[in-house]
Amino acid sequence: MSTLEAHARFWMTLVLAGAIAGCGGGGSAADVGAEGAASDPTSPGAAASFQVGGTARGLGGTGLVLLNNGSDTLAVPADGSFAFATPLASGATFNVSIASQPGGQFCALSNASGTVTDAPVDAIGVTCTTVAAGGGGAPASGTDPLPAISASPGSADLIGAALAAGTLTKEQALIYAMYAEYRDPRLPAAYLGDDVGLIEGTAHAKVLEHIAEVGLANVSQATLDALRPFFIPAYLEGSYERASAVNPHGKSALTVSRPQGAKAGWTPVAGTNVVVWYETSRAASDAANAAMLVAEFDNTIWPMLTGLMKRTPKSDLHSAFFTEIDGRLDISLEDLPGTIEGRTIPVDWIAKNTAVKIVLRRDVSGPVLQAQAAHEFMHAIQFAIDVKASSMPAYATIREATAAWATHYVYPRNGWETQYAKHYLNDKKVGLSYDDPRDSEKVKIAFRYGAYLLPLFLETRFGAGIVRDIWDRTVGDSRELDALAGAILGNGSTFDDEWRKFIAFCWNQQTINDATRLYAATGIVFKDAPSDPKDLEQDSVVSLAGGYAEVAHDVNLPHASMGFYRVKFAGGDSRSVTFVNGITYGLDTFDSGVGNALRFTGLAAAKRKGASMQIYLKVKGAWQSAPVDVTDMPFIAVCRDNPAGKVEEVVFMYGNAEVDPVGANYNEVLVAGDMAPGLIATDIGCQDWTGRLDMQRAVDQGTGVETFKLINVKLVNAMSTAAPLPGIKPAYALAAGEQFQPGFGFIYKVVGGSVEWTYNQHIGGSTTCDYAGGKTYSITGGKAIGPFPVLTLSNYTPPGNTFRSLITAGLAINGLADFITLSADWRCTDSDGKVTTGTETGIASALDLIVTELTASTRVSAGGMLISGTGAQTQAVESGDRNVSGTWSLTAVP
Repeated sequence: MSTLEAHARFWMTLVLAGAIAGCGGGGSAADVGAEGAASDPTSPGAAASFQVGGTARGLGGTGLVLLNNGSDTLAVPADGSFAFATPLASGATFNVSIASQPGGQFCALSNASGTVTDAPVDAIGVTCTTVAAGGGGAPASGTDPLPAISASPGSADLIGAALAAGTLTKEQALIYAMYAEYRDPRLPAAYLGDDVGLIEGTAHAKVLEHIAEVGLANVSQATLDALRPFFIPAYLEGSYERASAVNPHGKSALTVSRPQGAKAGWTPVAGTNVVVWYETSRAASDAANAAMLVAEFDNTIWPMLTGLMKRTPKSDLHSAFFTEIDGRLDISLEDLPGTIEGRTIPVDWIAKNTAVKIVLRRDVSGPVLQAQAAHEFMHAIQFAIDVKASSMPAYATIREATAAWATHYVYPRNGWETQYAKHYLNDKKVGLSYDDPRDSEKVKIAFRYGAYLLPLFLETRFGAGIVRDIWDRTVGDSRELDALAGAILGNGSTFDDEWRKFIAFCWNQQTINDATRLYAATGIVFKDAPSDPKDLEQDSVVSLAGGYAEVAHDVNLPHASMGFYRVKFAGGDSRSVTFVNGITYGLDTFDSGVGNALRFTGLAAAKRKGASMQIYLKVKGAWQSAPVDVTDMPFIAVCRDNPAGKVEEVVFMYGNAEVDPVGANYNEVLVAGDMAPGLIATDIGCQDWTGRLDMQRAVDQGTGVETFKLINVKLVNAMSTAAPLPGIKPAYALAAGEQFQPGFGFIYKVVGGSVEWTYNQHIGGSTTCDYAGGKTYSITGGKAIGPFPVLTLSNYTPPGNTFRSLITAGLAINGLADFITLSADWRCTDSDGKVTTGTETGIASALDLIVTELTASTRVSAGGMLISGTGAQTQAVESGDRNVSGTWSLTAVP
């Protein structure tokens, strides 16, 4: 049966019964001033008669039919103005209702009933809201309908504190919690807290959890009598009511064991699967909502959710609190205090494998009411499950999370659930355990609603059936995290793997946000993301001091949690950057004799189980498509001088996916070594360098000089300096207890340049000899010694004896394609004047650069772009020859 057919049948029933009702909830009432023209006073029988009229706003087309006093119908034209054809005499009553809704819209009335005086009735308003086909419409307001939750303690917090202090007994606390949720004046003022922003109360759940724990026989009869009226539907005798300015219909609560029959003043609207109740006195606003809900349940909510879950709510025929006659699910439209949106209440003193009734907030728009109905109906299905735990509320987070998710599943275009996302994503809430937010009562409830993001994410991975799989697991698992992990395992993955992906999902930025794409497909804007510093564990900008900076994250994560740390780079002075993993590796510094450097120690698998570290990089103005998972890597070094390594911003994503209570990381994941994870940065250039050398020395015998020049030497980084790409999946690098000390920086090899060598020597005596030689040749990038790295710079070494140091050996010789033979021609004249000549080969220059001692004399200069020295750092000096002069320098290419 279509929605319009349901409306038509409903109104036909009301007309035949002689009761006229109105429609409410489509939007805010508007004063309309369309004049209804009075009938011709000269017409027979029309003296002192006036017409009833008004204006329909937001009407997208034809199809809206109004009904006046059960007889006169009117099809409202597209321009929105209307006037009933049949005049009414002065003093007559009018009651306008919606006979049928226009296609694709939901309309509500204002000022729809009253008495005709001596003027036309012109203030009737109709407000229509477009409802997108196939998934419900968006709420009428684009603003967040939930007020911010204050830091002040709520009523439940005050009552809980008194219980913990021994000021209240457990049973007193249960009664007071119920009073607080219903705003009952019997609640002592000391326990009335700030409940603004409370989405859904927990008073009923606490009662049932207590009974499950101690047994019904161990709860006093007086307590049960005090609580029972709150479990009885409002439309039945014996239910809770109280007199107040807000509820003038109220009266003292009746206490009867099994009420029989409905109260006077309540009207049921019956469907195939549900019965929706509303107060007859509020028919003008609530009757159409009741009819709409019946149609939505029968045609959309019930078939979609029972089809997905393969379960239905239990029949309430055997309720402990009242006598039922048909077993259908009962729903009532009621005033709910504060910002509470709905309730699902068992009809027995048990909280699992039981029937329930649903209460929905009556003063909301149609699309919002639809979303709330889907949410509470998911609860009704949950309560029908015979879970392993003693009560359904034991699965507190997935209970609310999957119910909030159900509103998206049933009404994907509605988007009502997106308002809850901030309660999980913002204010560092992701750093709390998924199943135990450890926060105030009202914040805890909001957190659980926002936790719908996990089933939403799992839907993108495995389809909507994963939600059924989770609840199927609760039959055998008493812990909700076990149910989650088991359902994921049954779908071919692990909680650990999915939690890492979920962490990226929760960051919710443009390029990695599956949620954005999911909502975009249905026209919903999903805005909640931890993009403000208050939503991050730490937000920092790299600032160098002495050419060095360290950003450390003191990670402390409980099970099933995550943390985000954002780091930005201001300017280009942070050139060499190393991301260091101190979560799944122990990290410290160590001097092995070569010099101090980073040291990583492998952890046992049990010690690192669940822990993860990911980095999400913004490179050259664009975010990568996904974070890089570095969980199994000790470190990653990048060079920001390289355009491909120009990291501008990084979001560190740490996680703890441990769900086993006996696991080493269940209580918390902590920093594993002396150094925390994060990054280190230096200003040392790291892309390319150029070098020059100009050396000379006196010959060993006689007179003369040897010169050696390196011109336009080019050194390139032999390591990968680009930003890592997503998808890296290496094996864990170290065995438990195994230690690894990487080189202390980038390594380079010579790939170009030229050499100029000269040799002149005169040896006197009875025989004189003169030597003269020279050679100019190119450095081509050696093969004989292979791609042997000539230069190592301490780009990623913390301050210490190796800081800003370098190690190099033979810029020229190690950069040659083949060994170069240097030779000098000689001419000798003996005492007899005899002249001999020849060529001496194999003369290798010892004036090439060699730095093997990490001394202050060869540190990288301030600014990180220059290293220079003198002849003291040549191979000749290394061999004992101190008679060398000249200079050398290496300059980084910006």
